[in-house]
Amino acid sequence: MYDEIDGFPSTIDPSGNFIPKYETDVVSINEQFNPLFDIDMTWTNSLLTKIELRKSRNLSLSFTNNQLTEVLSNEFIVGLGYRFKDVQFQIKSMSTGKKTNLKSDLIIKIDFSSKPTRPP
Repeated sequence: MYDEIDGFPSTIDPSGNFIPKYETDVVSINEQFNPLFDIDMTWTNSLLTKIELRKSRNLSLSFTNNQLTEVLSNEFIVGLGYRFKDVQFQIKSMSTGKKTNLKSDLIIKIDFSSKPTRPP
């Protein structure tokens, strides 16, 4: 338990060290380039394509066991899709029962992601 006299710490642990008011056990740095590179295209025939590259790094410094840990990650994403133009559908109101006709584009997409792992 922290205690101070005249603005200075006064409590000592069993090892003979002063107990600090604030103690920092771990310091972490997280870097993300999300996306680092991205191409998203819609072709004239309503086909959609996507290519994306993501990178990240996490550094963690632990003062309890004096260990520095670094985790690197690379992710590659490829996607395909198709746009159906002017799809008509109908919505019925729950309270009034009135039907409303709407027209909008329907977009169907699928993405494939690869996150390779490195041996230790």
